[in-house]
Amino acid sequence: MALYKTPDGEPKIVGVTFWEAVRRKNKGLPVIVKDPAAAHLLEQSLPDYNSTIPSTLPNQDWTFLQSLQQNELFVLGMSTELIHKYVDNKEYREISNYIYRIQKISISPSLNIYFRSHLETRVDDKKMGGEMLNKQLRKLIVIQSLGKFNEINPIKVKINHTGYIELV
Repeated sequence: MALYKTPDGEPKIVGVTFWEAVRRKNKGLPVIVKDPAAAHLLEQSLPDYNSTIPSTLPNQDWTFLQSLQQNELFVLGMSTELIHKYVDNKEYREISNYIYRIQKISISPSLNIYFRSHLETRVDDKKMGGEMLNKQLRKLIVIQSLGKFNEINPIKVKINHTGYIELV
């Protein structure tokens, strides 16, 4: 999934299925389009380009904001300045309870992004007291709108092989 902003400032979502990702890779197009105008030019230059087939690429005048993919890590609910301070000072214990991984994403028929605490080892909510209990304990955060997504200030991070947190 990729998030874009229109020239009017309206946020837009573009979902990329596995098969669409394969199709784009086979044609030499990027899976996540960070420069929509360049991607459209590239698509039009392909030998099998057919203008009657609607493109699955984002509009040319949109601006790329962020991509989301299953199993990526995000710090949620913490200010950007505080995250930078803790990462720069290697105070990872302060960030740990705010790190979530994307468990699953769906955009059809409506937006649903499931963030699961990176410390959780089980994802079966039925055995673990139910989804409602996990939400109350902040083990699971479900986002159903772009407004709520922006409210939690998601900052993408990765944990490298030595355990250091890096901003992406």
